[in-house]
Amino acid sequence: MHQKTRKVQREWNGVNKMDIEATFKGNMEKLSRMHERSKVYVDFMDYFIYQHSNSPGAALPTGYKKEEMNIFQESCKAFEEIMASLINKHGWYDYIGEYYEEYVLASSKASNKGQFYTPRQISDLLSQIVGYKNEENTAYDPACGSARNLCEYHSKHPGVLCVGEDLDESACKMAVINFCCHDVNGVVRWVDALTREYFGVTWRILNGQVYVTDDSWLRAVEDIKDACTILTASDEEIATALGIVAEVISYENEEEDGNKI
Repeated sequence: MHQKTRKVQREWNGVNKMDIEATFKGNMEKLSRMHERSKVYVDFMDYFIYQHSNSPGAALPTGYKKEEMNIFQESCKAFEEIMASLINKHGWYDYIGEYYEEYVLASSKASNKGQFYTPRQISDLLSQIVGYKNEENTAYDPACGSARNLCEYHSKHPGVLCVGEDLDESACKMAVINFCCHDVNGVVRWVDALTREYFGVTWRILNGQVYVTDDSWLRAVEDIKDACTILTASDEEIATALGIVAEVISYENEEEDGNKI
């Protein structure tokens, strides 16, 4: 985990992890009594991304008092310690997505979106089925959600470049946070994978730092390739591979009600 996270771990050293989780959830509940729950959740993600970015494209949430912003700061510290503990125990863990399902999706208007996130067992199975192609060193999920499939794949193949896309902006931000916490280098794009409509935001994650841009797809690929020095194909070949097939590790199981797993 990156340097800032290790610093947070030292700050929380000696504190019971159950107390830390209670702190995080208590802080989020406190803010949710004063502001709409789903807004608090999105603004927490924006605060986290801002804390991990030197990019002018990242911005702090607005509409909060100073003491409320301090609560966001304390919540970020608690969240990073929770993630460090869970990753150490499980290898990877989607706490930000789990919290969303339990405390936001089930109790807000967002529940009408029909969103469901891939169970851990399915992500593990997919990773085994897809396997690893060393010559590509790239994993692509066109409907990444909170990036569970990509985090699972990366845990089995450390160093692989991960590319995630999703139609939902909040899901993209969850993926960005998971990339940061799991030391995943890659790109997350807010885009409709079916129509290829791009909504103007690309998050590039490198060594725990987030770069928020409105760059074109090819420009984002170029920057990641040059920074990581793990993709040796031409820019055109990279864009084609990542944009069409590369390494698709999403899974859909259409149930009777048409919901996605």
